[in-house]
Order: sequence, then C-alpha cells, then structure tokens
Amino acid sequence: MRRMNEFSILITGVGGQGVILLSNVLGRAAIYEGCKAIASETHGMAQRGGSVESHVRLYGKIDEHDESEPTHAPLGPLIPLGKADLLIALEPLEGVRASRYLSENSAVVMNISTISPLSVLRGEEEMLGIDELVNRLKKVTEKVVCVNALETATSIGEPRSANIFLLGVASRHIPLSDSSLRKGIEMSVPEKALDVNMKAFDRGVMCVLG
Repeated sequence: MRRMNEFSILITGVGGQGVILLSNVLGRAAIYEGCKAIASETHGMAQRGGSVESHVRLYGKIDEHDESEPTHAPLGPLIPLGKADLLIALEPLEGVRASRYLSENSAVVMNISTISPLSVLRGEEEMLGIDELVNRLKKVTEKVVCVNALETATSIGEPRSANIFLLGVASRHIPLSDSSLRKGIEMSVPEKALDVNMKAFDRGVMCVLG
C-alpha cells in the first residue's frame, strides 16, 4: 500500500460492467480509512454497451469525525490528461481509449475479456486484437497487468463480480488498505451478493501475490 497525498484512479468500461460500483467502493473505502474522495462519471448513450468512465481522486486524511459519503463532482473529467496514477480497465478497447490520461509512471490493470462497443457494432470502428491493444498501452507505460477477470469471476459462480476481482488485482497500487477496500465492498454491494464479491476480491489479491 502506498502513502497518499493525492492519488488519481481512472476506471473505464462499458455499461453493465460495474464501473460506477467500483467508483463507489473506492470512495467509501477512502472515507472509512479517513481520507477524502471525489468522483466524477461520464456515461455513453446506452446503459449497456455504451462507454462509461469514472474519475476517482483520493486525498490525504480528513477530519476523523467526518462520515460523509464521497463527493460527486459535476459530470466531466477530474483527472488532467497524463496525470492518472492508475487505470482500471474493465474492457480493453475502452482502456486504450483512456490512454491519453496515462504517463510512463501510470499503472494499468486491465481485463482482457472484450465486449464490442456500440461504435464497433455500428461499423464505425474496428475491433483490434488483444495483443495490439496491450501493445498500444505499453507504448505509454510498461506497468500493464492483464488478467481474464470474466473467466475468473465465472469460475467462482458470479460473472458480475469481475469488476471486484479486478479491484483485488489493482489493490497493490491503491494507497488504501485491503481491509478498507473490503469495507468499501461491504458498504456498496447488496448483502445477497457480498460473499461471492469478497471471494472475487480475495482471488484478485492472491492473483497478484501468487
């Protein structure tokens, strides 16, 4: 876990992958740990299939008595271009699209399971292979970790927990403790889905350690 004065996390994916849920988990984990969090989201035209992007900025310690929810800024980007510390890409093409926010010091954790976005389905854009997508990211930063989050989440019985598995993989880069991240999950996920999401998170953490 890194110490934090300010840390910027960009989460990208398509509708239905749980981008906003991850934003909520991070914000609540930060508040639980005594830090400040500000988030901003942009949504594509369709709930499922459209691009979704969430900017989360974490700051240093706040008043220990402040139990407020994470602040949501007006719609629009919070992270300046080239200033993201971490990119969590739930969909690889969306990850490459967000590369303008990266620098050579940024870390990337990316799910290699592809979902053809609306632009590809409409024939407006070509769907590149995963090797080409990874290479494009590595032209910006060498710190790229790729995992098949959907495959792992499916193996534990809940494909929708792929985003939480990816959070576990990314946890080593995030300046919050695993216990705080787990608390953020507990506060953000419905009770009936909590056990499987905790399992997904732990599997992601072990994926890095192992």
